[in-house]
Amino acid sequence: MIIENQEKRQAGIVVITGISGSGKTTLSKIFDDEHTLISYTTRAPRPGEVDGVDYYFLSEAQATELSESNSVFEETKFQENLYGVTKDEVVSKTDNFTNHAVLVADTNFYSHVFQDQGDLYYEYGGLRVKVYPVILNLPLMLLSSVSNLVAGTKNKSTDVSSEFNSNKNGINYSRLVLFASFQCSS
Repeated sequence: MIIENQEKRQAGIVVITGISGSGKTTLSKIFDDEHTLISYTTRAPRPGEVDGVDYYFLSEAQATELSESNSVFEETKFQENLYGVTKDEVVSKTDNFTNHAVLVADTNFYSHVFQDQGDLYYEYGGLRVKVYPVILNLPLMLLSSVSNLVAGTKNKSTDVSSEFNSNKNGINYSRLVLFASFQCSS
C-alpha cells in the first residue's frame, strides 16, 4: 500500500470510524493485512471469524491482564464486551512507525485525540501516535455543511463543530475534513 505524499507525513494510523453498517470493515479491506491493526475482544467469535485474523479472542481475565500490564494502546467497552489494541500490535503493524497502519475503531477512540500544531494525535497508555481520521456516514444535516466548507462557502444554519461533537477536546471539527487518496499496490 502506498499513501500519496507519504514522505511529507509522519507515519501514523488511518482511523476508520462510522455508524454501524457504514462499511468501516469493508473499507479497511483495501489495506494489506500487514498494516491492518487487529483488535482483541472478549466477545465470542461469530460464525466464520478466525482468531488472529478478524480479532484476537480473549477471556475477560486475559484482557484485564493486558490492561493492568500497561500493554494497551486503545480500549473500549461495547455491549458488555471489551475491545482494544495492544501497543505491540501498533508498533508491529506500523513497522516501528515507518509505515501507516489502519484501524477500524469506535467513535469513543476520539476521546483521546488532540490537536497539536494542526495535526491530530492519539495518546493513551504512554504512546502518542499521529492519526488520520476517516469518518463514514456523517448525519445528513452535516453533509451540506461539509460540502459548503469544501467549496469555501458558509452555511449559517449549521455549525458543524457543535453538531458533530461537543468539542470537549478543543478540536475545531468544522476544519477537520480529511480527503485521503489511496493507491493500493498489488
